Amino acid sequence: MELSNNGGGAAPVQVIDPSETETYATVKALLDDSTPRDVWEPLHLEAVRDHVNNLNSIVQPTDLERPLDQAFFRYDSDGFGTLSFADISGGMREGMRMTKWALTQLAQKVLPGNGLKFMEGLRRLGETGRSMSEINWAIFLREQIKPSKVRTLFLPHHGHTIRAVVSQQYATTDNIDVLNALLESPIARELPVLSIKVTEDALRIRLGLDPEGPTDDSMETLRTHGPIPMLEIWNGETGRSSTNGRAGLWKLVCLNGMTGFDSGGMNYRWIHSGGAGRTEEVQNGVKEMLEASQIKTSGTVEAYKVAQDTAVQNAKVLLMAWSSDMAMKLTQEQTYRSIDALDDPTTTPGGSLASVVDGITLAAQAEQDMFSQFKMEQFAGRVMARGLREAKNGKLDNIVDLGADTQSN
Repeated sequence: MELSNNGGGAAPVQVIDPSETETYATVKALLDDSTPRDVWEPLHLEAVRDHVNNLNSIVQPTDLERPLDQAFFRYDSDGFGTLSFADISGGMREGMRMTKWALTQLAQKVLPGNGLKFMEGLRRLGETGRSMSEINWAIFLREQIKPSKVRTLFLPHHGHTIRAVVSQQYATTDNIDVLNALLESPIARELPVLSIKVTEDALRIRLGLDPEGPTDDSMETLRTHGPIPMLEIWNGETGRSSTNGRAGLWKLVCLNGMTGFDSGGMNYRWIHSGGAGRTEEVQNGVKEMLEASQIKTSGTVEAYKVAQDTAVQNAKVLLMAWSSDMAMKLTQEQTYRSIDALDDPTTTPGGSLASVVDGITLAAQAEQDMFSQFKMEQFAGRVMARGLREAKNGKLDNIVDLGADTQSN
């Protein structure tokens, strides 16, 4: 979707159609402006805040606090797992479908061990198996007498949908709270918004730390300009992410968000616990976070420039080797996608270490889940850090032989 700088109009909500293989509601990004663009057209925080307010008016986020022993798990006619609660008249409220994350949280609270996998196995045995699964859910739900916080959204085609099942102690710092905290900072409110993405679980916003950015909006100028220092801020509304900020780089089309390149990179973090005052803590930390990010990213930009001048004998071999022998790994599919991206015209040419970094971060944009995308971008940062260390110690050329051995195996 496209956002306008004037903040006008309501943000649409998109939902994937039901799948026979999924027992949970699968939701696309509720608000997404992270698609690579051909012109330099940053947004403003006020417009983003207005769009998130519009989004909230559509999806109507609501919290319920009920003991789970008053809940009933059922599969609906489309095969989705639903949760409903008893009402005061002794009847049942309408069952609400759950997202994958909410279903996982419920299972972790209620079922033993690999209980969700067992329940899904029963469900696949047909009508009898589905009934047995529902009976087992009922048995384990009866043991949950403590109230839980159930966070819901209203989604087209799914109706009221459960997106989280968390404890009563979960302190909510909602996305709009984080945006308002940023707008309290005179520095932050003037920074260009490079991209914004909101899902049922989290918000990710990327702010350019160079308020001016490129002076020309042409694609060629953007490529010449190189990566832009950025501050990436996350907030979770379902227990999947804390409120946190980290420094990084952003490059239109090919980088789109390589965060801090060293394993000990700067990371400000506020967990969703502690009750009242959490929003004030975020507001008070924004100024320090911005100043620290500007210092951090100045070094990261210089390191990327060094990576552009660091030759790699065979970028594809290096990527294949390191994708499987580092502590953080890529899947085979992610590795091959990254290798293909090395030949993309937006990737830094010449077979340098920066080419490898660009290839991984470009491939990361194909990830549907932004948490998976973040892991690939983080991996790219670690590849750059390791490559610079190996080059400094004169060991980078040895990776070609390691990669050849990896391919032959």
